[in-house]
Amino acid sequence: MKELIIKPERGLCVETVARRRYWKAVDRYMVSGCEDRESEEEIEILLRFLEDENLPAYRSMIEDEIGRGRSAYLILSFSEDGGYRVRMGIDDRQT
Repeated sequence: MKELIIKPERGLCVETVARRRYWKAVDRYMVSGCEDRESEEEIEILLRFLEDENLPAYRSMIEDEIGRGRSAYLILSFSEDGGYRVRMGIDDRQT
């Protein structure tokens, strides 16, 4: 997995969207007999995100952009050193 996009949905913040996606990935992984590498990577990066102490700040940044009428989302990816990165993407088209 190269990148994982987390977009807020109507009435749901990025944290809730990430949490739901995490549990769907866990379900897929368990159904696969714990052999689905893609689901395993998705679980790992989502868990890091959900446990990140900066999660409230990420959520606030996204909500600020949405308040400005822009479509904002987070891009999660693994870094070269084994950690993970969080970047914000913005679609300047009005929502």
